[in-house]
Amino acid sequence: MEMESLVGLNNGMNGGVIQCPICLGRGQVSRIEITSRLLTSLFGKEVMEIEKLISKTVEETGLQGSELIKTVIEKLKEEFRERTKSQIEVKEQEKANLKEEHRIYETKLLEDIASIKAEKDRIFKEKIELESRLGNIPALIGAAGEKEFEEEVIGRYPHFEIEKLTGEGDFIIWPKLEKNGDWISAKIPLLIDHKKKESKITRDDIEKLLRDAKSRSCEIAMIVAEKDDQLRKKDIVKSAMLVGQTFLIITSRERMPTCIDMLIPYMEMLYSSKQKKEVDYKEVLDTKTREVIQKINEFSEIEGSTSKIVKECTKIDKVVVRLTEEIRTICNLQAEEGT
Repeated sequence: MEMESLVGLNNGMNGGVIQCPICLGRGQVSRIEITSRLLTSLFGKEVMEIEKLISKTVEETGLQGSELIKTVIEKLKEEFRERTKSQIEVKEQEKANLKEEHRIYETKLLEDIASIKAEKDRIFKEKIELESRLGNIPALIGAAGEKEFEEEVIGRYPHFEIEKLTGEGDFIIWPKLEKNGDWISAKIPLLIDHKKKESKITRDDIEKLLRDAKSRSCEIAMIVAEKDDQLRKKDIVKSAMLVGQTFLIITSRERMPTCIDMLIPYMEMLYSSKQKKEVDYKEVLDTKTREVIQKINEFSEIEGSTSKIVKECTKIDKVVVRLTEEIRTICNLQAEEGT
């Protein structure tokens, strides 16, 4: 701004100058200088920019004094609004882009998981078919089948310990749980009776498993049919139940991995409750056990009654993930302690 314009502007603002509040009257400061610096602090502009805007406004409107300042402030506010609006639009677009990238990544990840699961299942099925051609000797075929079943479980759960029992098709799985990056034994045995017979699962099969579980102090027992058509209709839609003190699951070889995955949070809860001996969790555990059974049966009903969703791996995987997380929430003893 030219000196003559500044002088004229100052003279038009009630005398243009005031006593300097810092040097207590020993000097003077122009009103325009104070106004420029005040507007600078408010709107983040350089002093020269404010002075140029004031000068331009005087030339365009001829305003002076408070009316001039009001007009300049309105112009600065409008400019600030436009600038802020533009910045918000940029950030909103960045947010939308990140959200879309996340959606694409999540979709791709789920597809990859489904593809890996399908490929893994395909390899296991091929392995079963190949090893079923070992020969016509029943004992040899049975032993090979048991070995193959054991290898399948180890392949899916490399951190678990597998103990082959004397009885045909009987195993005890000792799950290991991940705690702070380390794998520790849960000391929660899972008794599995693998049935390779062609006929359906019977009540005698179930009662035998329950007796074995009681004699071996196994809180969880699972009877695994070789094929889905060996299961009774009621076992397909209601695979989990509590019989006495035993958590019983009746499932097939194909469905077994999903059942074990859903049991892991439950076994973590049992392990945590055993570590805190001073706390009586019996009533809490009974309630949570019933809730976990309900979630597993919810999945069994979906998988058993809706053939379409079984074929669409991505959708069924999402159901498994959702229900497993709900079971994990149910089994959170820390949340129970906080109530």
